[in-house]
Amino acid sequence: MAFGVSFKYESEQLVEMIKKQNDCLKMLKSEKINIGWEKCRVQDGMGVSVCYKCTGFNHIATKCKDEEVCLKCLGNHKTMECTKEQINKCINCIRANKKFNPGLDVNHLTTNRQCPVYMKKLEHKRNRASY
Repeated sequence: MAFGVSFKYESEQLVEMIKKQNDCLKMLKSEKINIGWEKCRVQDGMGVSVCYKCTGFNHIATKCKDEEVCLKCLGNHKTMECTKEQINKCINCIRANKKFNPGLDVNHLTTNRQCPVYMKKLEHKRNRASY
C-alpha cells in the first residue's frame, strides 16, 4: 500500500513505473517507494485486528466477552470516561507475562506497533498468508 502519491496514474502505468524505478525486495524494508518524481511511504498492508473493548488482538468489540480496559490507565472502564493520567504500560504484554512468563517489557503504550505481543501476532499472520 503506497501513501502520498499526488498524481493519478492508470493501474498498468503505475505498475510499470514501480517495477522500473524500485527494487521490490528493498521497497518494504525501507518503507519508501519511487513513483515518477515522488518518494512515497509504503507498507505491506497487513495488520492485526484490535478489540476496542479489551484491547486484545484478533477479535472485535462486538464479539468480545472480556472486561473493558481503558487505554489510559488500564482500569476496567471506557477510555473516553477516564479522568486519570496516561500510564506507559501495555496490557497485552502484562497479560502475556502472566500467562506465559516470557519476561516482556511492559513499559510502552498498548497502541505501540513495536509491542512484542503485537509483533508476534503480526508475524503469525504473515506466516499464515499465502501471497
